Amino acid sequence: MQEAEAKLKATQRQGAEKTEEAIRELQLAKTELEQILRQLREEEIERMLVMLEARFRRMLALQEEVFEGPYVSIRSPQPVEPQPRDRSQPLKRKESQIVAEVDKALLVLRDDGSAAAMLEAAGQMRDDVRQIVDRLARRRWQDHANIEEDVVAA
Repeated sequence: MQEAEAKLKATQRQGAEKTEEAIRELQLAKTELEQILRQLREEEIERMLVMLEARFRRMLALQEEVFEGPYVSIRSPQPVEPQPRDRSQPLKRKESQIVAEVDKALLVLRDDGSAAAMLEAAGQMRDDVRQIVDRLARRRWQDHANIEEDVVAA
């Protein structure tokens, strides 16, 4: 009986040792997986930031084309006479492209959920660009230069 009891205790110790070893291996695997997940998240964030940077650079280039473009003189200190409708169309198209780009950037920012301040700033920029499109549609040339400057700054 004592011999059987000793064998049972030895078997229990071996089982306990195997269980402890399995727990250590699981904890090590968990740590490795957490590290891999962190690295993947960092890579995902980096890709998102690169994509957003490219999108914002495109928006800036389009806005500068409108702001500095040959279509109308929006920086003129003198009131500018309304231009023929066909001259406002290229401006409105470019501004509409900017609105589309901002909307795409906003989708990415909303999906990410971690950039609330950037989301707010991009939303304000979209509102400003929409206001420019509206003013161009109404052929109010002289009063959208300040808004365009704000958009370029943003």
